[in-house]
Amino acid sequence: MEGFKTVGRTKFEYQGRVIYEWDQNLEEVNVYVQQPAGIDTKTLSKILSCEIKPKKLTLGLKGNPPFMNEELFSVVKVKESVWTLEDGEIHITLQKATKGEAWLSALMGHVALDPFA
Repeated sequence: MEGFKTVGRTKFEYQGRVIYEWDQNLEEVNVYVQQPAGIDTKTLSKILSCEIKPKKLTLGLKGNPPFMNEELFSVVKVKESVWTLEDGEIHITLQKATKGEAWLSALMGHVALDPFA
């Protein structure tokens, strides 16, 4: 897709707080969420719940209501999508079902961007 480029992470904020950041390339969308304060990485890896469905992302702590329970902008390949804990943040890699598709936002209804800007 000529003209398509990643311009770095885009922030989604709510009431002055960064909820997540995201970026994309031709094959994947990356979502970054800051690790909750007061929970070390080892503990978080045991209690984090991240469910990736073809059109939905759910993220939270086991036994609690999800922090995120949102419809994705488009369809992803679930078996090729993963999450990791890296450098104090939760990194979710979503493999696009349609390679080269430009997503205007990571999650439906959130800040749109111009992929050709």
